[in-house]
Amino acid sequence: MSKNENKNYNEFIEELEELKTIEDYDKRLEDMEAYVKELKKIKKRKKKMMELEMEKEEILKKINKVEKNKRK
Repeated sequence: MSKNENKNYNEFIEELEELKTIEDYDKRLEDMEAYVKELKKIKKRKKKMMELEMEKEEILKKINKVEKNKRK
């Protein structure tokens, strides 16, 4: 394990040790599910932005190509 992974694992274990009741586990589970849901939304938006950026670049290339042909 890398240092960062080891640190994250140790923090996770410490948090688990702090959980004493079922309610604590339920709250932790709800928080984790909400966090994962937000990460998925971010991932989806980043992917869409990347696709749009690529599309923009393609359009700009075509525009530049047309401009070069007009000058000839």
